[in-house]
Amino acid sequence: MKYLKYFESSDELTSEIIKDMFLDISDMDWEVRVNKAQKLHQIGEPTFSSKYVIPHSEFELLEYFQVKIRKDHSYSSRRWTLEQKREIENLLSSDVFKEVIEVANDRLNDFGWYIDMDTLSTQFSKILFNIYKYQK
Repeated sequence: MKYLKYFESSDELTSEIIKDMFLDISDMDWEVRVNKAQKLHQIGEPTFSSKYVIPHSEFELLEYFQVKIRKDHSYSSRRWTLEQKREIENLLSSDVFKEVIEVANDRLNDFGWYIDMDTLSTQFSKILFNIYKYQK
């Protein structure tokens, strides 16, 4: 609750604001990194002006945030890797994670953004997902 005023007073979404939304997970010794990224997104279907011309496609630059949640382990072994996988599975199924995602999504909606859970993936020792802006 101590950060609520900060969220309400800011008009533009930043990496720091998103990182603050995941403080409960950070407090559980998980490292949360938020990176702003861009990618090309195709608008509609390619158009053909004639059968002899290469199709014309329109693209737009789509800005998004990528969130990485991981634990920093100083060494790696097969047994340790299994423990990391178990820790990730426990975090994903925990009530804390589900609540943080739900609350963060509600706050992001105020900015016009949302968490795309279809992009949620686990890789080795981290959890990844993207945050996108609602398209007009």
